[in-house]
Amino acid sequence: MSSALQADIVIVGAGPAGLFAGIAALETDPHARVIIVEHQKKPGRKLLVTGGGQCNFTHGGSIKDFIEHYGPAGAKIRKVLYAMSNEGVRAWFSRHGVETIERDDGKVFPRSLAAGDVLKALRESFEALGGTLLCETEPTQFDVKGGPLGCRLELLGKGGEISISVHSCIIATGGITYPKTGSDGSFVKMLEPVFKQHSIRFSSFSPALTPLYPEAYPFASLEGFSLPVLLWFEKETKAKLEQKGLLFRADSFSGPAAMDASVCGDVGDAFFINFVPDESRPAQEVAADMLKQSRLTKKEILTFVASFFDLPKKLAEALVCWGMPADFKKLYARDMSKAECILLCERILRARFVVKKRGSSGEGMVSRGGVALEEILLPQMSLKKAPCIFVTGEFVDVTGDTGGYNLQWAFSSGYLAGRSAAQALLPKEL
Repeated sequence: MSSALQADIVIVGAGPAGLFAGIAALETDPHARVIIVEHQKKPGRKLLVTGGGQCNFTHGGSIKDFIEHYGPAGAKIRKVLYAMSNEGVRAWFSRHGVETIERDDGKVFPRSLAAGDVLKALRESFEALGGTLLCETEPTQFDVKGGPLGCRLELLGKGGEISISVHSCIIATGGITYPKTGSDGSFVKMLEPVFKQHSIRFSSFSPALTPLYPEAYPFASLEGFSLPVLLWFEKETKAKLEQKGLLFRADSFSGPAAMDASVCGDVGDAFFINFVPDESRPAQEVAADMLKQSRLTKKEILTFVASFFDLPKKLAEALVCWGMPADFKKLYARDMSKAECILLCERILRARFVVKKRGSSGEGMVSRGGVALEEILLPQMSLKKAPCIFVTGEFVDVTGDTGGYNLQWAFSSGYLAGRSAAQALLPKEL
């Protein structure tokens, strides 16, 4: 059985970007007919697992400080972020019954620490404004009409085949992380002919914000231990490095330091860790100071290193034993050679690792890749070569740091996509 639906705007994907786009469209034009289609049984499944189910949906502070948290894309998306800022997002949720809290590290959560409250506010607002949500509905064909505007979608829903012709389509399908939640990249294949026809550049999705798997990982004994460090890739600059938490796993590094840096690294790339981030002097200079002090003590090397660098003993032991003879830690500090001292300082202040493999889609918090920013009319979020198509969130090649920056991008880009699509429906002023 087939049927036809009448609509002005169709949104593919009922995650935070899609729902917020629908809300923005209906707030801009209350008469617009807006449909969101979602192939999962329920909307927002990935949102529900964000932040361990607590939903860190933005970051505190000034929006102008956000720019540096999106890498090279930051300067290009400034106007998008400013149009719906972090304060704007918090204010919206407050108006809809979701009060927020900000942790000492700047992460913003719903006061209830329940992602379900965030999703409920989004869904109820969209439906209260008159929007239609179709779950368990899978796009099977997507076409851009011959004119300057207009799209047609063929869908397969619970009741059979559905055809929708609309003024605009907003793509909010996300990337490829957490595929069990519906973020599986399946809609990309349907768009390939459209992108090819209009020569729209699209980078294949890959997991981002993943653990770092180094070759010859030496810290299995530290599994579960964490501390603030500086971590950077060889091909990058240290100019804007921040201290971030590093979590040791049995076979890899995780935590914000590793996951944020993973966006820049590929297999074979070298990265460095400073385990004493307050010490910025070159390793050889620190080693010279260390040698002077070691000559004045009878402490074992392990005890001396832990004291000298103010390191937890378990970390000091792992660093002292890394690549050294088994009995090295039992030596007195005064017995260290100059070469051994320099090596220790290099391992502590500039430890070098090489990426063995990338994290999987099940480990990545978000995806990198998507539609190139150069293909998008900013801040409207429409494709320059196909202006009836708007793109949002992870479907765009923008990846933010951990800490709420990616959900902020979803809300900001979704807001402008929805508003812009609705404005195109309104009569032009004479």
